[in-house]
Amino acid sequence: MMPRSATTSWLNKFKLLAFAFMALLSINQVWGAAATLPVDYSFGNGKSSLPTGVTQDGLGSDYAASNSPYRLKFDGNGDYIQIQVDGAASAITIGIKQYGTDNPSFQIKGSSDGSSFTLIETLAFTIGQNKTGTKTTTKSISSDYRYFRIIKSAGGNAGLGTLVITKAAPSTFSVTYNANGATSGSVPTDATAYSSGASVTVLGNTGNLVKTDKKFGGWNTNSGGTGTTYQAGGTFNISANTTLYAKWDNVTYTDLSSGQKSGHFQPSFLALSQIVIWGFFAFFCKKVFHIRCMEGAWRMHGGSRPSSQPLFSPFGTLFAIAPTWLIPNWLIGYPI
Repeated sequence: MMPRSATTSWLNKFKLLAFAFMALLSINQVWGAAATLPVDYSFGNGKSSLPTGVTQDGLGSDYAASNSPYRLKFDGNGDYIQIQVDGAASAITIGIKQYGTDNPSFQIKGSSDGSSFTLIETLAFTIGQNKTGTKTTTKSISSDYRYFRIIKSAGGNAGLGTLVITKAAPSTFSVTYNANGATSGSVPTDATAYSSGASVTVLGNTGNLVKTDKKFGGWNTNSGGTGTTYQAGGTFNISANTTLYAKWDNVTYTDLSSGQKSGHFQPSFLALSQIVIWGFFAFFCKKVFHIRCMEGAWRMHGGSRPSSQPLFSPFGTLFAIAPTWLIPNWLIGYPI
């Protein structure tokens, strides 16, 4: 059995350890938590009641209560307070009272990890001794920053009275559709404001976009068609404002006389009439009027015409007045 004095000694040690542990927990609860944005702090009670998430370094003794809320005494360059927040901030505002004769300046710095800080902006005050004023950052603040320091970097003594940190609005992105040279029709409209990473469902050609000599091939992220192509109903995850361009593909036709594909064939009316003439009269008139076969008529329009092949023929001129609808499509070709 242990002596009474030894037992008391162990109990005291245990109590001290427990007290130290609880103190650490208490400190963690006060200083380890992040402040919820938006922040709007008044330092009317000085350093004795710094808000959640705020620590300080180098500050002098508090200014008198009569100077409330400007009681946090920045009496040396390099003095700062640091605050941890729970989200992205868009602006920081500080309110001070200038106690010294020299105009003070405050650096606003940010950090993503609380150890390496980057200058956001320097707020220089020119308000005069015993005067108060506020200034707000205007520079862009990284959305990754979760720690901020307000550091007196120059000038005389000043009391910090207020600190406001504005919460950044969530980033949203839009999807815009571009007709990309269409000759008729209209683009669909997507009015949704998408959050970062949201899934976007691609719309179809609901406005019946048409481009002469082309066929609609979906939507592409590049106006030249070299990006990613999406069809109606396709999806992607958005991370920036996105424009989808109508993708226009070439239309190809098959030359029935040779069985070969060619580019979009647009025969002139004269060439069409020559083809019709060949269908009815070539057997009798080929030698007399130099009317060639159908393949020759195609070459006359889109290829190289032999020097012996006349551009005009008597029968071609006569049939030039025939209405277009009399010429069957199968004599010309069909789209594929």
